[in-house]
Amino acid sequence: MLVGVSPLSSFSFKLGAGYEFSVSESFSIEPAVMLDNKGFKIEGFSGYVTRYFLEVPVLAAYKINLNNNCQLVINAGPYVAYGLFGSDVEWSNGDKTNVFDACNRFEAGIEAGAKLVFNRMFVGAYYNRAFTKAIDDVKAYSQVIGLTLGRTF
Repeated sequence: MLVGVSPLSSFSFKLGAGYEFSVSESFSIEPAVMLDNKGFKIEGFSGYVTRYFLEVPVLAAYKINLNNNCQLVINAGPYVAYGLFGSDVEWSNGDKTNVFDACNRFEAGIEAGAKLVFNRMFVGAYYNRAFTKAIDDVKAYSQVIGLTLGRTF
């Protein structure tokens, strides 16, 4: 039933919390738990398919002190995600399918990024790419390029 999948840029969000385990002054491990939404467009479907995941990245982070109040943090590591819910897919013939009847719930991949940390605030960018297929019979993998903004406690 699936003819093809095409990437589509859209605004989405990632919301969660993480913890920093310091290994040394410059190196740490940063596990987190995130609610993340990802989506794509399918041929034969007029809208956008949205999937919401519970995502658990475990990133290794290297910190470079730029001055007393600012650090550059470069991080990378694996993630696993489980699909919680998503939009229904309505096909051009009128049939409806739950997104996870057509797509895989489990996702695993890698994430890499960089951020500037200053005065307990941070801003950064990241890239996230799945190794597992979004749909079994289609060569389609989740990819996300994102911006981050947050606060440390």
